[in-house]
Parts: sequence; C-alpha cells; structure tokens
Amino acid sequence: MSDVKCPHCDAVQDTDDWLEYGGHDGDDFEHECDECEEVFEAVTRIDVAYRVLDKQGEENSCGRY
Repeated sequence: MSDVKCPHCDAVQDTDDWLEYGGHDGDDFEHECDECEEVFEAVTRIDVAYRVLDKQGEENSCGRY
C-alpha cells in the first residue's frame, strides 16, 4: 500500500484505523491531519486481485474484480 499524504502539509498519515470510518468501497470521510491538524476528505477504494495457481502451486494468471 502506498503512503497517504496530507494535501496541506504533505505529512504521511497513520491509516491503521481508517477502515472504521470508511469500510466500504466508495465511502468518503473527513480526516484531521496527524501533523498540521487541517481537515481533508478521503475516499475508500478497495481493489481485489485473484491469482490462479496451476497444479504445481505456481501462479499462472491474474484477474481483477
């Protein structure tokens, strides 16, 4: 996962508990920056990747949902 940065001061945010606020794809919520205390809006985007294994357990294709 890439770092989420504040749009006001560029500080990296601690996102460990963000799923409590936006637990579904498309949910939006406000967050107060951990550093500068400015408020900004964030949106949840969930991407699921499936990997198909062959008979030897090796990945041979990938599909996205």
